[in-house]
Amino acid sequence: MPLITPPEVSSIYTRLLDRVASMPSMVIAFFWGMAEATFFFVVPDVYLGFVALFHPRRALRAAMIAVGGALIGGGSMYALGNLLGSGMEDLLLRIPLIDREMLDLVANQLSSQGLLALVSGPFQGVPYKIYAVQAGAKDLGILAFLLVTVLARLERFLPLTFLVMLVGKIFVKNVQRRTHLVLGVYGLVWLSIYAAYAITLK
Repeated sequence: MPLITPPEVSSIYTRLLDRVASMPSMVIAFFWGMAEATFFFVVPDVYLGFVALFHPRRALRAAMIAVGGALIGGGSMYALGNLLGSGMEDLLLRIPLIDREMLDLVANQLSSQGLLALVSGPFQGVPYKIYAVQAGAKDLGILAFLLVTVLARLERFLPLTFLVMLVGKIFVKNVQRRTHLVLGVYGLVWLSIYAAYAITLK
């Protein structure tokens, strides 16, 4: 019986490569960045890593575009915080994976560190949207807030994007030939991260 060799590139890899290289893919990155900065709870890193697996150069562009979306979303949340003040807290607490302890932590950080607190947020797993609302409530200055947002979001998006790009290049043959398996592992990794995160909040 002849040995059957796997194809060099799976059909689903080819289709996904075309999708992430398209303009709609960049639109998704923009709206995901904006949505997560407002009321969506799944980080853009999930999508940026997905793009990085299939099209590394496109992933960097997607990360920059996601930052643009975060600026729009964050600016909107800043404005709402400035307008409604503590009235936004009940709304934030309705978002999955946000609790009262996080709100208190951000309030203390902004009081002691000012807008530089946004830079340390990504390392603590604290959603950016909380900083946006409370910075607005404290009237820390929209222009300064948006400038720090660029740094804070790049600090969040780029490391993971580069990491997945590296993994994708090292295991490029596996990504091309066993795309279903790679996507399954990628999804399980993120599910595990969110499950562990949710457990720590209890």
